[in-house]
Amino acid sequence: MGDMGTYRAQITTATGTIHRPFLLRVYKQVPEPAVLCDSGTCVNETCNYNLSCTVRDGGDNVTYSWTHTAGGAVVPNGSILHISLSPHDAHLNVTCTAQNPASNSTTTASAKGLCAEADAEKNTVYAQVGNLPLPCSRTGTPKGGLKTKEDETKTI
Repeated sequence: MGDMGTYRAQITTATGTIHRPFLLRVYKQVPEPAVLCDSGTCVNETCNYNLSCTVRDGGDNVTYSWTHTAGGAVVPNGSILHISLSPHDAHLNVTCTAQNPASNSTTTASAKGLCAEADAEKNTVYAQVGNLPLPCSRTGTPKGGLKTKEDETKTI
């Protein structure tokens, strides 16, 4: 990467020498992109999803495009894909292609599968736990002292 910059070529011909500047650009190989479900909402039987495609350490000039298995249609360029799926689209796969002028890399995934995983991670489970009953002394008071109402239950 340190070699990027403007250079000058010297071309010698039978009639003389020509000097031409040129710009050297160096590109990293594009790593495999990650496709994530950023959000999803379902109304009736149609679900709308926002999928994102990113590459880590891909360098400059990375562009993104999407295709899907319904006829292999190309979806407009961009790292975000807005897609609506109905029940008959259950097996629809999407492919994100990340590319720069030197290389490209793709990832294929199920939109419904990605968003189902994301929905499962977003679910928050609450449990209420309490102290175990303390053994009682012969007088009937709990050993270890009296507990306050706040000590009886905790929400996690």
